[in-house]
Amino acid sequence: MRTFLIVWFGQLVSIIGTSLTWFGLSVWVYLESGSVTQLSMMILAATLPRILLAPVAGVFVDRWNRRWTMVVSDAASGVATAVIAIAFLFDVVGFPLLLVIGAISAMFEAFHWPSYQAAISLLVPKERYSQASGMVQLAEAAGQLLAPFLGALMIAAGGVGLLIAIDAVTFVIAIATLMVVRFPKPPPSAIGEKAAG
Repeated sequence: MRTFLIVWFGQLVSIIGTSLTWFGLSVWVYLESGSVTQLSMMILAATLPRILLAPVAGVFVDRWNRRWTMVVSDAASGVATAVIAIAFLFDVVGFPLLLVIGAISAMFEAFHWPSYQAAISLLVPKERYSQASGMVQLAEAAGQLLAPFLGALMIAAGGVGLLIAIDAVTFVIAIATLMVVRFPKPPPSAIGEKAAG
């Protein structure tokens, strides 16, 4: 359970950071453009790839190392956040760039979530599955509930740049927690043993 708690903490922090950033960017797009259509497209770009890839992501995650899938997904989302930060720094950020970055981040999240959920069975004893699953759901809900409240405060205090800086730190925390733990190998399934034999 200790390994799970370390991973869970890192992911909780990252989820909140990412939710803050995308809430802030959505508000920024709306304030800059005054367009509800562009705001809706931002939300769609950050959601649709996850929905479309969900049916196939699980198949790949079952074959890949779950910890490394999470590390690569978090790192890719961190790079996406860095690209946005650079674009803001050089004042070249635009709506099309945000749409592309949002879609790319969502694609990686489509692989991240199944690997995170599948890791529960590796990291937690069977009698604690329901507790661990509840904690994962709590982390996701925390991101959704806290992002609008904290995001609005932080935009007022330091603008979107502050949110992006916080998100970058949360990605470092998430990756660091994954790097200090080891996931046990899943036991081979009957079908896998038959195929290998």
